[in-house]
Amino acid sequence: MKTSILVILFFYTHLLYAQSDVLDLSFSEDGKLITTFYPKWSPPCIITVDHKINYIISQGDDGPAYSEFRYQLNEEGTPDTLLAAVGMQDLEIFELAYDDEYYGSVTHASLQSDGKILTAGYYSPSPFESFFVARNKTDGTLDSTFAVNGTFKTYLFPGEMNNIEGLLLQSDGKIILGINSWGSANSQVSI
Repeated sequence: MKTSILVILFFYTHLLYAQSDVLDLSFSEDGKLITTFYPKWSPPCIITVDHKINYIISQGDDGPAYSEFRYQLNEEGTPDTLLAAVGMQDLEIFELAYDDEYYGSVTHASLQSDGKILTAGYYSPSPFESFFVARNKTDGTLDSTFAVNGTFKTYLFPGEMNNIEGLLLQSDGKIILGINSWGSANSQVSI
C-alpha cells in the first residue's frame, strides 16, 4: 500500500513538473525565435516590466558606423512595431569608425526599477580598449542626466585592454562593475 502511494505520488509529481519543459507554442513560431545578428554570439537580454524581451545588439553595418541597437519583442515573440517599424531602435551609445582599429560592443545590460536601461561594454578609441556604461530612458534615447550625455567612458590602465566582465545594479541604484584588464597590470577590479 505504501509503495503504491509513493509510486502514484512520484508519477503525479513527475507529470506536474514535466510541463515546465514544454515549449510555449504561442511564442513566435512553434515556440522558437531564430534570428541572425552580428556578432554571432548571444547578445545581452533584459525583460521589461511589461514583459517585453529586449536584446541589446552591437552591429557593424559594413560601413563607417558601428551602432548599438535595442531589438524589442512583444510577449508572444513578435517584433514590437510600437518601438520601431521592425522592433529595432538605435541606442546611439557611441558611433565609431568600424575598421581594424576601431570597434566596440555592448556585453552587459540591466534594467533599473524605473525602466531605464543600463548597458556596459568595451570600445577601442585606439591604441587600447576602454570600457563604458550608458543609460537609456524607456523610449531608448540616452539619459542626459547620467554621466556625460548619458554615457560614462574611461579606462583603468593606459595601454591595456580594459573590459567589463560584470554589471550589477544595487537596490539603492548604485552600479557595480567587474572589470578585467589585460597587459602588464593583468588585474581584475570591482568598482
